[in-house]
Amino acid sequence: MSKLNIALEEAKKHKYIIAVILFDVDKFKNVNDTYGHCEGDMMLKTIANAVKKSIRNTDVFGRLGGDEFLIIQQFIKNKEDIICLMDRILYNIKSQPINLNNNEHYINISIGISIFPSDGHSIEELVNCADNAMYYTKKNGGNSYNFYEHSKKVLINSLYKSN
Repeated sequence: MSKLNIALEEAKKHKYIIAVILFDVDKFKNVNDTYGHCEGDMMLKTIANAVKKSIRNTDVFGRLGGDEFLIIQQFIKNKEDIICLMDRILYNIKSQPINLNNNEHYINISIGISIFPSDGHSIEELVNCADNAMYYTKKNGGNSYNFYEHSKKVLINSLYKSN
């Protein structure tokens, strides 16, 4: 999280926006349960390689744990820059099916995006907002991305309470 701290401080200082992008693999537990952890790890490496091909050298990318990843997209001019990256990531992941036990599988991910400064001013706020947007994506079928919106947070909170 220290790289996120640095990116956030730079964005505040130079008055530019950053995107905090959180994603995880749809139905990853099924892969581990069906094919084993070695195959699951291979899938995670395939995803990491596809993302690394998609991002710029100024972006920060890392695995948070399990099947959850974080991207910090810096020096953004507008929302279209973020959308372009999301489309590139989804395309690169989809175009690399993985062979699991002689079965070809296409990887699906759910992505949530928050933006500094509109969605928060602290790391915790931005990651929480991206997490809410990711959960919203999952609840709506996955394999896509959503930007954080306060109205979605209200919907997500009601979904948590009803479960």
